[in-house]
Amino acid sequence: MSLLKTYDPVVLFGSLSYTYNIVRSFADISSVQGQTQPASVKLGDILQFGGGVALAFSDKDSASISYTMALEPESKTRAPGGSYEKVPGSETTAAALNFGLNHVVNKHLTINGSVSVGLTPDAPNFMIGVRFPYAF
Repeated sequence: MSLLKTYDPVVLFGSLSYTYNIVRSFADISSVQGQTQPASVKLGDILQFGGGVALAFSDKDSASISYTMALEPESKTRAPGGSYEKVPGSETTAAALNFGLNHVVNKHLTINGSVSVGLTPDAPNFMIGVRFPYAF
């Protein structure tokens, strides 16, 4: 779900998403060579939310700043005929602060630059991106 509210030249935005992970069965999850351990694996469902603000400098240029966070509880495994057991250390919390600059070249081409700074140990330290969306 995404929300957007415009207060020209500012745009406020937010989002909320949920990812359901389906249980999968594997013939072997053992890390020991020569040992076989069949199991069902249930990764934690992911709740992600975020929000931010964009500011238009002109009809062609804008900047944005946003915060995103993803929460994933511990994964679980189950041996055939057994009950689910939590996988220690599999819980993650990834949060990032994102900065973006956008420039409209023409009615077909836009240039989007972004820098993301990880705020938690589970998030990448830095991510830098450049995109060139083209509309036909």
